[in-house]
Order: sequence, then C-alpha cells, then structure tokens
Amino acid sequence: MSSRFAFLVHPLQVEDLFAHYPYLRGLPPLLIEALLLMKRPTVVGRASEIRTLRTRETNQGIDGMFVGVPLTARMIKRLPVAFVNRRILQAIRVARAEGARVAGLGALLACVGDKGVTINENSPIPVTTGNSLTVAMAIQAAKRLSDELFSHLTRSERTLAVVGATGEIGQACIDLLKVEFGEVILVVRDIERGYDVARRVGLSSSGCSYSVVTTPSFLRQAHVVISVTSADSAVVMPEDLSDGTIVIDVARPRDVSVRVAKECPNVLVIEGGVVKVPGLPDLGLNFGFGHGHAYACMAETMILAAEGMLNEGDYQAYTVGGGMTTDQILEMGKLAFLHGFELAGYRSFEREVDTARIEAFRPFAARREPYRKTSAIPVD
Repeated sequence: MSSRFAFLVHPLQVEDLFAHYPYLRGLPPLLIEALLLMKRPTVVGRASEIRTLRTRETNQGIDGMFVGVPLTARMIKRLPVAFVNRRILQAIRVARAEGARVAGLGALLACVGDKGVTINENSPIPVTTGNSLTVAMAIQAAKRLSDELFSHLTRSERTLAVVGATGEIGQACIDLLKVEFGEVILVVRDIERGYDVARRVGLSSSGCSYSVVTTPSFLRQAHVVISVTSADSAVVMPEDLSDGTIVIDVARPRDVSVRVAKECPNVLVIEGGVVKVPGLPDLGLNFGFGHGHAYACMAETMILAAEGMLNEGDYQAYTVGGGMTTDQILEMGKLAFLHGFELAGYRSFEREVDTARIEAFRPFAARREPYRKTSAIPVD
C-alpha cells in the first residue's frame, strides 16, 4: 500500500530548459517565454517508493511525481496572479488525476499572491508551500555552521542578525535561536514593532543582548545573518556584510543579491538545507544534490503524504499563507526527525555548497572576533 504526493516545479530561467529541449538554444528568451505560455503542465519526473522510518513499521511507502509548470521566475513575477494561479491549479489537477493526495508548491510558485491560500481553497487536494521544514532546516543549518565555523568563540560571543525580524518567520527564528547567541540584531522597517517583537519573544529576559535597527549596515557586526523578508527584490548587498559572515537566506524571492556571490567570496551564503530522504530512493529528477537528496520543501510534502496515509487518509494542508508559528516549525521539524529525514548539506544560488567551499571559507570565519556588546533600550 502506498500514498502519492505531487511537487510542482518550474524553470528558474529559460536556460534551465536547454537540457531537455536543446532545440530552444539560440531562440530569443522572450520568444521562448511566449512558447511556454502555450504549454500546459506535465509530469516531468516520478519518485520510486519511499519508505520512511514510520511507514516501514506498517510495511507501507509513499511515491510521487514532479509536475512541471511551464513558467520561468521572470514570468511568474510579471504575469497576473490570477493567470499563474490557474496554471498552478492545472498542474495540481494533472497530479490528482494520477492519484496524488497532497501537493507541494516549489520555488516561486510558493510566493504567488497570498502564498498558497487561494490555491489551497480551490485545489482538489491539500497544498503546502513546504516553508515550515525549510525554516526548520535553515535554523538547524545556522546552529550547525555556527558551531563548526566559529568554534573559537563561545556561543555567548557570537552575534545573530535577523532581517525581517517583525514577520512571523523572523520572530520564530529569533525565538528558536536566541539561546545560541550572545546578541541578536533585529533589522526592521518599523522600530517600535521591532521592540514589540523583542518583548514578545522574551529577549530581555533570556540573558541575550539585543538591538533594533532599520538599516542593513549593522549586519557587518553579525557572525550569522538570517534574512526572511517578503521583499520583491534583494535587500542584502555586498557592502552590508563583513568577511567571515554566514548568511542564511530563507526568503523567496531571495533576499541576498546575486552580487554577493560575485563580489564576496569570503561570505558564505546558504539558501536552505539539502535533506537526505530515508533510504536514499530514486526521486526521478536530478536536483544536483546526488541520489536520494531533496529540497526541504519537497521533504515536507513527502512527510504530509506519509502522515496522511498513517492517519487513515486524513491528508492535511500545512504551510500556506505568509505566516507560520514557532509551534508549526517545531512540529514539522519533529515529524522530519521521526520519519528519518536529515539535514545533509547546503545549497547556495541554486548550487550545492561542497566541502571545498566550506574549507575555503573557514579561515575567514576563524578571524572573526567576539561581538561588541551594544546597549538596547528596555522594552519592559
């Protein structure tokens, strides 16, 4: 007996199409995008049976499919939301016709309009953006990399900065990471809301120093930066960062400018965790991470399929809309652990971060000094 999930993917740029459609090479990008408008969603990959730690106990497994939505990132940003939503729902109906019981929205498909709410309301099956596990794995990556690369500093000597700290994801990151750092810098638009967040997550009573600022230039003080804004364009620039800084970019579209990759080789940017799927099964599509590895958002969709099967067909939507709670993130992180999904590596600007990249960054991290304590205005 098995349960089936669907995960929706799309090309980030027209060049991503050339491996499967080499005859498109040489055509103008605008012409290629015009051709994509006439193409309907199709299944582009199938996952073989996946047995998680929990489904093995009942001799069951899950399988799935990847449905390609023929829209580039540029098209998704520029086309009317209603048109993009129709394409997404078409893809979900393709998946449902082939037995899918839950669907995940990949990359920018998770960012359209109200971030999955309208899609879920009109979908024949429950939907998730996968962002809860993405954030859980990003927090795990922040902890692991901080301990590995700043081992010459105690945790109380390290500074964390959160860009977009007043959003629900930002608040959850602060809440879950405040005990791992000696200082937290909240980078916000509204200074008063920033202090409200500091009070709400208990920074003043946690023994952790903090400051609330409105300009990214303060990121130069941080050892680890987590960026989680809902901005339409990049907000973290090369001039905002110091050598030896780890940046975890959870936002989609990404918060970190591509200039950082080009101009800051001494800064380590991580866009999310690479997750090892239990048993390293064939996922039927190459994501550049090696056999049996997937994005965290994909893993969340697989977990929901497994949980629905184990709960007698009670399939649930999970992460939809702009906000998520600390409890949601912790719950999905716990489910990932129980099913045997593990953080296996990191990715940056759509590429795997290999050991050589980590080793090249290590000397710059080793030169970082303890934070300089800043004074914060009491909020209690």
